[in-house]
Amino acid sequence: MTTLDQILAWNDKGQPVATIAKALDVSPGYVYGKLREHRPDRARKPRTRTSAKRILVLGLHAQKIPVGRIAFLAQCSRAYVYRIITEGEVES
Repeated sequence: MTTLDQILAWNDKGQPVATIAKALDVSPGYVYGKLREHRPDRARKPRTRTSAKRILVLGLHAQKIPVGRIAFLAQCSRAYVYRIITEGEVES
């Protein structure tokens, strides 16, 4: 069984990339590259939103601070503040 076959088989069983890379003594980047090539439609874990600016905007909004002031304090546009607030309401 080749390295590629092992990568694909372990991925099909739900093994994380880090585990596959360590077991086969290859880099995680190599594993991701092979998966992108041979499993382009595989399910991916969504990224979490961890931006400090996003947390600041949502925190200030929770304190009922006006959008214009939030934009000034966070050093961003009002449109960006509105977008973050709207996304925050959808996630809640």
